[in-house]
Amino acid sequence: MSLNDEFKILTWEYFGEELKRFRETAGLTQQALGDMVYVSASYIAQFESGKRKPQLDVSERLDNVPHTGGVLVRMVKKLVQTSKQFADFFGLMREAEQKATSIHEYENVRLPGVLQTRPYAEAIIRAMHPLSEEQVVTDLVDGRMNRATILEGPARPAYWLVLHETALHTRIGGDDVMRGQLEHVLRLIDLNVIGVQVLPFTEGAVGAMVSPILLLEFADLPSIVYTEGLSSADITDDPRAYRQAEEVYALLRTAALPISASRELIESRAEKYF
Repeated sequence: MSLNDEFKILTWEYFGEELKRFRETAGLTQQALGDMVYVSASYIAQFESGKRKPQLDVSERLDNVPHTGGVLVRMVKKLVQTSKQFADFFGLMREAEQKATSIHEYENVRLPGVLQTRPYAEAIIRAMHPLSEEQVVTDLVDGRMNRATILEGPARPAYWLVLHETALHTRIGGDDVMRGQLEHVLRLIDLNVIGVQVLPFTEGAVGAMVSPILLLEFADLPSIVYTEGLSSADITDDPRAYRQAEEVYALLRTAALPISASRELIESRAEKYF
């Protein structure tokens, strides 16, 4: 069985269905179960719908109340382990971005996907897939372009980017592509669609020690943090992990240039690509 197949079978929704079944078998209301495990009834409802994931200590208490024989803890451990190994997260992330009310992002080498122009995105994707067929490249570029639609219309999320200055100097696709890319970012800034702060080289270790971060907040779902490596990714709504990521992001914003100075620096770099 592939990891994808396993992930489809054991999901947080399935965990919620089993929790509900155990609760109802024990004759407990959501409020009664919540009181026993020290969480609110709304938390139990979100656990059962798969919208919120219980911490391990909470799942241990859930196991003790309806006498489940430890199955809930085993499921939580398996789901957490699987989620850390699962590399193809961005199908989930695309859906999450569409539902987000606010997005805070940090990028250290390139412009983030949601802001990329088509030529810029194509240059990156061709570099990542040098032996792929043309249709594969086209499909990947189309998918990336579709992400940008979340910034359109009145229901768009509040979007804030901290961008390391390295990304302004990383020449992707040639001078024309870089100029077009940076001019695109400037237009979005001037239209108040996005907010951008540049983290300058002079801040040294602050940016050098941090990998890209994506923080998403929702109207009726737990906030999530997403990080991505070369061949792996991690998405979690663990409140402790989210708070830690928020603290790191706050440090980055504090070290970054003010909004006006950031815009001036981006405009200056765009002019150098003429």
